[in-house]
Amino acid sequence: MVAGTGRIITTSSTPTAGGSTSGGGEYALGASATVIASPNSGYKFSKWLVNGVSVSTASNYTFNVTANGALAAKFKPVYAVTVVADPPQGGDPEADPFYELNEFAKLKSKPSSGWPLVNWTQNGVVVSTDVDFSFNVTGNRDLVANYALGNRIDLAADPKTAGDVSGAGVFQNGEQVTVIAAPRPGYIFLDWTEGGASVSPDASYTFTAATARTLIARFAVLPALHLNAPTPGTLKITWPAGATGWVLQESPDLSPGSWADSTRGITVVGGQNQVTVNTASGHGFFRLHYTQP
Repeated sequence: MVAGTGRIITTSSTPTAGGSTSGGGEYALGASATVIASPNSGYKFSKWLVNGVSVSTASNYTFNVTANGALAAKFKPVYAVTVVADPPQGGDPEADPFYELNEFAKLKSKPSSGWPLVNWTQNGVVVSTDVDFSFNVTGNRDLVANYALGNRIDLAADPKTAGDVSGAGVFQNGEQVTVIAAPRPGYIFLDWTEGGASVSPDASYTFTAATARTLIARFAVLPALHLNAPTPGTLKITWPAGATGWVLQESPDLSPGSWADSTRGITVVGGQNQVTVNTASGHGFFRLHYTQP
């Protein structure tokens, strides 16, 4: 090479702790140059920059030299996510090894036949019972996918905010399982369903474990029942006319078995069902009752 005819290529790292670079030096005009970016532990290569502009996302970047150039290798911090199976024969959990900050990680449990996932733990603490566990990465994580021989019972509430369910888990063949549905204020439990079909009207449902099951607890909004006395001796009871499946019931004394569907005439006024009661004839108790479809 004739002195003064070469072009100078320099390389650098940003941040400097992110990794190292090589390939810089003096090249003949038109020669092919290859610069290499090598990330340090805890970082990954992102792209090559020239004057702040991306020119390549390949860590080994080859180009023809046409002028002096200063290339900066940009590195990004990454976090390690490791996952192991317990016991080892229970499954083959899967996760990418490295993620950027706030990147969405998707872990798959991939259980072996007859070994359903029980839960995911970190440092012995349960962090999820989902078959596939997803989260935003904010740091390094060492996770364990725990498996057990048996039948996995999954539960859910519909709507999700209407109630709480308990009793899910992994159970041996022949083991008794009790699942419980508890409505939140303003809701009522309807039934347990499986595959869209009703399997029990009881909020506390007991069955024998024989296979994997996914049960949904159905809840419904409890319509508001309003009472007012527009004139002395008269009581008006109103509730939404659109409350399909709900019937007005009455009882003389609240004793068990005393509730019966009301036979009083119902009129619809302003989108509200309305019943008028003559209180001079005595007293009674009223409620709305949901009739299973």
